[in-house]
Amino acid sequence: LQPVAGFNSASVISPGGKKLSFSRPETQVVVYDRGLVDHHMAEEARKYGARYLFGHKVTAVDTDNSGVTVHADGQAPLKGHMAIISTGFNPALTSRLGFGKVPDFAAGAQVTVETDGHDGLEVYLGSHIAPGFFAWFTPIDNNTALAGLLVRRRAPSCLASFLGHLRQTHKINTVSRPIYRGVSLSVLPRSVANRLLVLGDCAGQVKPLTGGGLYFGLKAAPLAVETARRAFEQGDFSARSLSSYHRSWHKLMGKSIRLGRLGRRVYEKFDDRRIDKGFSIIEREGILQKLAGDLSISFDDHGRVIRRAFTMPAFYRLLGQLLTP
Repeated sequence: LQPVAGFNSASVISPGGKKLSFSRPETQVVVYDRGLVDHHMAEEARKYGARYLFGHKVTAVDTDNSGVTVHADGQAPLKGHMAIISTGFNPALTSRLGFGKVPDFAAGAQVTVETDGHDGLEVYLGSHIAPGFFAWFTPIDNNTALAGLLVRRRAPSCLASFLGHLRQTHKINTVSRPIYRGVSLSVLPRSVANRLLVLGDCAGQVKPLTGGGLYFGLKAAPLAVETARRAFEQGDFSARSLSSYHRSWHKLMGKSIRLGRLGRRVYEKFDDRRIDKGFSIIEREGILQKLAGDLSISFDDHGRVIRRAFTMPAFYRLLGQLLTP
């Protein structure tokens, strides 16, 4: 399965148009066709005995001492020993199952656009585009790009404003209808119950700074599989038996998620003027280049990036100037 694009550099643009660019020798970000990825994973799962039922919407999941029953439109009830819930952002389902809802979330919006040819990944900040969050422009070939953003509210109007800005600067044309989805910014209070595990975006295993769930979801999946395997070996599907999964994934990524949430709370307090000021300080102090130059830290591990930043005196000077009234 080949990516459609890859990047080893990116530019971040401030509300006032200041630009910070950074790069690394090797590719850091790849773009895949989501439909092809889903198809590839389904085919791989089928090799190991998985069975897919398409075109049937799940309406209820019931558990009792004998097992789990999944009810779906146009399908006879499906019975099993346990179920792993990995539906993506789905507060209605987790609430019905007694897990509650993630207490903090945002909305993502994205559209495919035609462009006159750009090869750089760009991230945009500012209240006029994505208040409290960011927008992105990601070329995937010479004439096509993905444009989207993350916001807490008014996603359609914010996307329209961003596309208007891109039309002025990149000469784009919209070629697809926008896609919207919810994004968890915090974790579920519980991720296990009798005969049930919750995994991925549905559990809030998401990077709070960017809303990305693929990295943490793939890290949590083997923990869920191992917990399920052990439950079958022992014949015990109780919440107590499955609780090791909850402890394991919190130990693996809980600190990074907490640090990401801290970073998100701090960033959302900055108005456009402070963001522009921060860009000037970051450029003067060389903070971005120092972080990009440390090849021991990964873009995906935001917690480690934040911890590395806290070892830099220049970062404290940045915070001091930004947080001082």
